[in-house]
Amino acid sequence: MILCVIFGGNSSEYEVSLRSASAVIENIRKDRYDVIKIGVSRSGEWYKTNASVEKIRNDRWKNDAEKIIIDINAGAFLTDKGERIKPDIIFPVMHGENVENGTLQGLFESMGARYIGCKTKASAVCFDKHLSKLVAEKCGIAVSKYRVAYKGEAIENVIKKIKGLRLPLFVKPAECGSSCGITKIKDVNNLYKALETAFKYSKKVLIEEAVNGKEIEISVLESNGSLIISDCGELIYKSDFYDYDTKYKSSDVGYNIPANIDTLLAQRIKEYAKKLFRALECSSLSRIDFFVTENEVIFNEINTMPGFTEISMYPMLLEKMGISFEELIDMLIKNVNFY
Repeated sequence: MILCVIFGGNSSEYEVSLRSASAVIENIRKDRYDVIKIGVSRSGEWYKTNASVEKIRNDRWKNDAEKIIIDINAGAFLTDKGERIKPDIIFPVMHGENVENGTLQGLFESMGARYIGCKTKASAVCFDKHLSKLVAEKCGIAVSKYRVAYKGEAIENVIKKIKGLRLPLFVKPAECGSSCGITKIKDVNNLYKALETAFKYSKKVLIEEAVNGKEIEISVLESNGSLIISDCGELIYKSDFYDYDTKYKSSDVGYNIPANIDTLLAQRIKEYAKKLFRALECSSLSRIDFFVTENEVIFNEINTMPGFTEISMYPMLLEKMGISFEELIDMLIKNVNFY
């Protein structure tokens, strides 16, 4: 079976993708799959590469690569040397805008290609934090109080919108991941600068009240049409919030698996995760994030292609259930047959 692992992309999460893809490639059972590696540069150019995992992780993969073009009608990739690559399954280990928001998924579907992950519609809706919150609210699941601002909107209008929201506030791009572009503000005077930062990543921005509670993540894995829901994982860190540097550069991040929360609350989170996965029409996999206060569960966001790095909660939670990284990849590949 030809398994094509694609990484990189024109996204703010390019480096995260390289690390995730490296971990995936390391854990693929090479005796079962013929692995083809395709990298997408920051500027959006596609290459077939023979680079090692180490070179991919350190962004030196283009030194051993050749450009490819996509033959949509044939559902294949063509190299400069005339090689034709028609994968049985594509594993797009890619995060962020332009690659996780339905754009890439639409391309694969136009090619008639089979791929791991949520489909076009689900990817687009889940990637938009505003739309996913609306779905959660329709499901009867609480979300933090928030307002929406749009690029080009007068700051005076935005200030009027946020009246009634309690400080501190998070100002975040509606369509971005890995906490890129997020600012926590404790003074409304800092709103304009925070909006400027967020609008670099998205034309729509959420301004939401900070929740004083525990941050909980839960993994969902589809297998033979049924859902495997992990235990809850709790994030532990010392920084002001779980920003990009804390996620990927800090050594002070810890985890409680299972989370140190009430059993009934944990069960409610699992039920909410299943409900959201189905309501958002997800498939294959997702990581869903919540806040937990003393007696309330609040939906934060959903990630349709969660990280697979050595510090990522998604594979760690499933490993605690007895599903090794190798087995996880096998299950993701096999599940493609069911949707």
